[in-house]
Amino acid sequence: MERIKQYLDDLANREDIKVTNSKIEQRTRNAIRNEFTTLLVEVFNELVATDSVIVVRTKEGLGIALDNRKVGFIPIVLKPVFKDTAEDILELADEYEQELADKKAKAEKAAREKAEKIAKQKALAEEKKRLKALEESLK
Repeated sequence: MERIKQYLDDLANREDIKVTNSKIEQRTRNAIRNEFTTLLVEVFNELVATDSVIVVRTKEGLGIALDNRKVGFIPIVLKPVFKDTAEDILELADEYEQELADKKAKAEKAAREKAEKIAKQKALAEEKKRLKALEESLK
């Protein structure tokens, strides 16, 4: 992990990166992506590679194959994506957290509504049962 930290520190201090319209020049971006992906493969190999976890470089990025006894290999690909320099990662993180909170609130609301519906149906069934018993007693 120290190597990734050092690479990112070095990248943060690079003076040769050109940006046009909030985009890193394609040739530079591709070179950085290649360097970073190669480093990720090396570090992941050191951290997690075992007989059942294979880490390789693929065309798309970092490939991980997990050998699962039941289903065979489970393939995972991690692909570094370079966003526009105008993007605010902290804002993207906040948006993601808000989206998760909204989904949680929606699920909780749906669960409450379902519980209320079940309770109403149960109360209605009990009322029908009570009315039927009352009708039977009047006969």
